[in-house]
Amino acid sequence: MTVDANAAAADAETGDSLRLALAQIHIEAGEVDANVDRALEAVSRA
Repeated sequence: MTVDANAAAADAETGDSLRLALAQIHIEAGEVDANVDRALEAVSRA
């Protein structure tokens, strides 16, 4: 591989890692939202 090809491969790998991390953050944020909704519902019924 040339230097440019190595750089392109590293950029692609970094991009994939960032996309996976953002997807995980999105999933976890959704779980937090669901937990907050359940807590608010429980408080409103109390």
